[in-house]
Amino acid sequence: MRCGGILLTGGAGRRFGGNKAVAVVQGEALAVRAGRALQSAAEVCVEVGPGVSGLPAVPDDREGPLVAVGVGWAALRDCDAALVLACDMPLVTAGLLRWLVTHPGHGSVVPLGGSPLRAQPLCARWSAGALGSIGALVTAGERAMRALLATEDVLLVDPSDWSPAAGPLALEALADADTSEELARLARLLSDQP
Repeated sequence: MRCGGILLTGGAGRRFGGNKAVAVVQGEALAVRAGRALQSAAEVCVEVGPGVSGLPAVPDDREGPLVAVGVGWAALRDCDAALVLACDMPLVTAGLLRWLVTHPGHGSVVPLGGSPLRAQPLCARWSAGALGSIGALVTAGERAMRALLATEDVLLVDPSDWSPAAGPLALEALADADTSEELARLARLLSDQP
């Protein structure tokens, strides 16, 4: 299976107070950090956003993450699936992304995380079938990634399955930084690692 990568760096960042993609953790912009992890797992990658990761970029029209993923999928060529990663999850590791790519089967693989457990569609492997349904979902008025969770080939995976691949901060691996305070908390967790 040839798996591409779609990095989401757009969005207004209203709660964050600006563009999250250029916020710095451990001396590196979030977009650059996420792009590097994505490149280690996917065969070909594209950024949907302002072009701050170093990956080839296509513009984000800011109509929501579902539309952005559709734009990214259209930019990839000859892929059977795509890893989707939002840039505001600094604890996502290359190991977790490679685990998603190599998970058996050709369907979508979406990890569950957090407390209470919930699906994290912005750090997931999406099948060509699910990604191909985005146009119809958008036409029907959908803009959120939860619409893809209803597609028939989605496998939700428990933390006990994916966490061994996610490194020492596995319990927080899927945490996203919607505010600068959340980013500061995640940065502290990273800095506490040996």
